[in-house]
Amino acid sequence: MPEDEEPSLDPRALRRQLDELQEQARVNREFRHWAADKFDRYADDVEAVERGLHDLADQAT
Repeated sequence: MPEDEEPSLDPRALRRQLDELQEQARVNREFRHWAADKFDRYADDVEAVERGLHDLADQAT
């Protein structure tokens, strides 16, 4: 095939690539939601620890 010619596009190969990309996008979305939930829980835990430390400090004074 000469260099200036475009390769022929196989519709089945394109469909397979599109399906794979859509699956990757779905997995990425799920991971982002999972990570956001974990971060929110971690932030809540940190806040609870901070409140507990403040309470202990108040009791010590």
